[in-house]
Amino acid sequence: MGIANKIENLKSIYWFIFNYHNFKTKLINKYSLQNIKPFKFLDWHHGAFYFTGKLKEKKIFIKTDFLFNLLENENTAFQIMQKNNMDNSLLNVNIFSKENNIIITDHANAIGFIDYMNSVDDSEKIKIINKLIEIVLNLKELKLIHRDIKLDNFLVLNGELKIIDFLFCMGLYDNKNKFLELSKQVKNSINILEGMNKNNKPAKLLWDDMYSLSNILTELQKDYKLNLTEQKKKIDCLVGKYTYKYE
Repeated sequence: MGIANKIENLKSIYWFIFNYHNFKTKLINKYSLQNIKPFKFLDWHHGAFYFTGKLKEKKIFIKTDFLFNLLENENTAFQIMQKNNMDNSLLNVNIFSKENNIIITDHANAIGFIDYMNSVDDSEKIKIINKLIEIVLNLKELKLIHRDIKLDNFLVLNGELKIIDFLFCMGLYDNKNKFLELSKQVKNSINILEGMNKNNKPAKLLWDDMYSLSNILTELQKDYKLNLTEQKKKIDCLVGKYTYKYE
């Protein structure tokens, strides 16, 4: 584990010890949430904290970000995608509050991409992989760079593939202010960004979702002995054409 990740973990532990109770009380009082519990505490990363709970007897997933204050990026990306008919690729957002720095989604009953792959036959595997490709290509059409395309950020909910975690998303627009970048004032910001999806991008501070997707297809083809030659050829032609560099 790198120094930046260790510092992140220490900050998360500090926040949990000194702020969790007040945070939980505020959610209960303001939104009538119930059964709020930390979710995979040891996996908290990139400044985001995760919880499960209930809203009107419905299981929900709560995400907050008190270290980097980038949670607004999630809502911005969701709005852009919803306006462009990508609702089926997103989790349903119950609540987004900039003031309280939370986003609450229908996330609790979803299963991981790999768990789903291990539970279905080859034809269904190909189908869900093609859906993954479709989602990432649609992001490209919307000029969105997710920056953390990896299998952990895809879930299957009620048979539909969903993409998550837009905390570090950026848009390739002339108006750069639509998304928030990690401030250079944040201690170890360069190390944090270098470590993000570090084995699945072309350079330390360069992101290319097509490059990440190509690597994923190679991994899936090898692990599941599937023929993904045509899919990979299509994606490889797009590598290097839609990138974002931190400067």
